[in-house]
Amino acid sequence: APLYTIALGDTLQKKDLYFQNVLHNKIAYLGDKFPVQVDLSAFNCEGGNTKLTLEIISGGQARKLAEENININSKSFFATRTFIIDAAQTGVVRYRLKLSSLAGEFNSNNNVKEFFVEILDGRQKILLLANAPHPDLAALKNIITENKNYETELAYIKDFTGNLSKYNLVILHNLPSETSDISGVLTQLDKNNTPRIFIVGLQTSQPKFNKAQDAIQIAGNSRNTEEIQAELNQGFTLFTTSDNLKNKIGSFPPLLTPFGEYKVLGTASTYLYQNIKKIKTNYPLLVFGEKGGIKTSVFCGEGIWKWRLFDHLQNKNYDLINELINKTILLTSVKTDKRKFRTNTSKNLYKDNEQVLFDAQLFNDNYELINEPDVKLVIKDETQKEFSYTFSKTQNYYTLNADLFPQGSYTYISTTNFNGKVLTATGKFNVESVQLEQFDLTARHGLLRGLSEKYNGAMLYPSAISSLKDILLNNENIKPVMYQSNSTKAIIHLKWLFFLILTLLSAEWFLRRYFGNY
Repeated sequence: APLYTIALGDTLQKKDLYFQNVLHNKIAYLGDKFPVQVDLSAFNCEGGNTKLTLEIISGGQARKLAEENININSKSFFATRTFIIDAAQTGVVRYRLKLSSLAGEFNSNNNVKEFFVEILDGRQKILLLANAPHPDLAALKNIITENKNYETELAYIKDFTGNLSKYNLVILHNLPSETSDISGVLTQLDKNNTPRIFIVGLQTSQPKFNKAQDAIQIAGNSRNTEEIQAELNQGFTLFTTSDNLKNKIGSFPPLLTPFGEYKVLGTASTYLYQNIKKIKTNYPLLVFGEKGGIKTSVFCGEGIWKWRLFDHLQNKNYDLINELINKTILLTSVKTDKRKFRTNTSKNLYKDNEQVLFDAQLFNDNYELINEPDVKLVIKDETQKEFSYTFSKTQNYYTLNADLFPQGSYTYISTTNFNGKVLTATGKFNVESVQLEQFDLTARHGLLRGLSEKYNGAMLYPSAISSLKDILLNNENIKPVMYQSNSTKAIIHLKWLFFLILTLLSAEWFLRRYFGNY
């Protein structure tokens, strides 16, 4: 359809100093340094001087991090400055950039720009401990390294002398083997409650493996092998799987696994089953278990490198294999939340035109979700002003839409009373301002004209608005559209027709009786 635009606003550029763009990391890690690139512009400000200041905002107080004087030496001025910031505290950190105003400046609202960076408390350290060199190791290391949340180290069991306590997760590839006993390694991992992932391959010793973990048992001859493919467990609920991975994982190339009978133990959950010669079995391929607070996962097969190559060949990226491995690592390494009362926001950073959403969960002694007692929420801004709410009960949990909040940092506390105990949960979130209109007040009529021409319309000035009606009526490309719809309805639902027929039948019966035909 043609697009018609009305050109309003002032196209003359006023004297103005403003931030054109601020480029920064969305995420940084504690102890690291990260850059912030500041692009600033000025028009009709030649000969002026301004001061560029970078501040960090915490608890409503601003602390100066850096400052620089800038001389404006042209009518249409542009400059780029870069600051290096130390990531010295965790959480969503609020920063502010300021330009000192110039005399006669038309708009000073665009002299301030705030941005937020989420600083995480270090990357998780993952040890990839292997029995011997294998192409799977390179594939796994590449997958893990691509995730900025992880640091990975590859080592071989015969040479490894490191400190296992510094790792958040250990992946054991083809271990334990016939030549390598890892009982000492497992003792250290158990002592530190370190989660682990076993990758069972052709070098794995089945008797030693069965003793090393409590997720599955394998009975058979490890010298024989079996080709298997993946079959997704549709009832798996510990994490969600993308539709793309659901549809394609069954077509991934076969893996090699030791021949034998596989049995899942205890409460371990199976994510992938083994598909042997196009026949789905109950043998596990990928299992997640936990015992005594220690998480253990088992992947029964080697050939992950083939899956990675196949993913790239089919999709020109590694998204599917990355999803599978990253979610396996995340589920295995994340610590189980044993709190009976939890409250969360849908995200840590909102824009001031986004509604702030909360959800809360309450568990009974059997860790079943309930929502019988009421849950209250109090939000505080930087001035300690309070906003009180009550959660809505939805199915077996709680939800709350707190609506819009202005820019700033907020804390919240939720409370409930269950079985005579007061339970609380706390958190914080931040809101950043959307200031697009404040940063450029000049009307862009050229943009409107370009859009109109692109869609076979026209740009009109206010003086010509009265002609828009005739333009639309005379445009042959704009025609009224007539729609026809047919609907059907069962005759049994037409009550008036029922009573009409009943009346006619009754009249016929009465007349026949009256005239002696019965």
